[in-house]
Amino acid sequence: MARPGHSGRVTPGLISNPEVKPAALEAPVGSERPCRGLQAGAGPLQRPVPTMSPATSSLIVYTLLHLIPPGKVTTYSSLARASGLSPRAVGRILARNPSPIAVPCHRVVRSDGSIGGYSMGGPRVKAALLKLEGVRLYRSGGSWRVHPEDIVDLSSILLDPPEGSAEALSTVKAD
Repeated sequence: MARPGHSGRVTPGLISNPEVKPAALEAPVGSERPCRGLQAGAGPLQRPVPTMSPATSSLIVYTLLHLIPPGKVTTYSSLARASGLSPRAVGRILARNPSPIAVPCHRVVRSDGSIGGYSMGGPRVKAALLKLEGVRLYRSGGSWRVHPEDIVDLSSILLDPPEGSAEALSTVKAD
C-alpha cells in the first residue's frame, strides 16, 4: 500500500545514476514483478553464483602454487584468475599457509613486481628464499622487485594455453 501522497512508484529523480533507465525502476509497491535495472545494463535477476568453501579455496590455491617452478614467480592477480578468487582472498589464504616452505607461497608477488609481505619473517626472508631459488631481484624505491622475465602469468598458461600445447599439458596417452 502506498503512503498518502505517494504513487507507489520509484521516481527516476531519486536515483543519482543517469544511466539507469527509469522504466526499469517503475514497479508498483507490492508488485510480484522483480525490480530490474538497478545497475546500468542489468538484466533479469539471476541465481547467485555458488561460492567455494574456505577449505576448497585454500586447496585450489595451494595446489596451483606447486605449478610455479623454482626460479619463477607469479602474481596475486594471476593466481586469483586461475583459482576463480579475488586477489585479496588469495593473499588471505597465503597468509594462513600452514607449511610456507613446502607450499611455496613465497613465489607470489604483487602485480608491479614488488615482492610484498611474507608471514615467516617479512620481505627480507621472502627475498632471501627467492634468491636461493634463482629469482632475479633488484632494489627499487626501497623495496625488492622481481625481474619481469621471472614473472609467469599462471592464469594465461592454464586458461589460454598456446596453440599445440594441449599435448604437452595432457597426461593421458592415446593407444
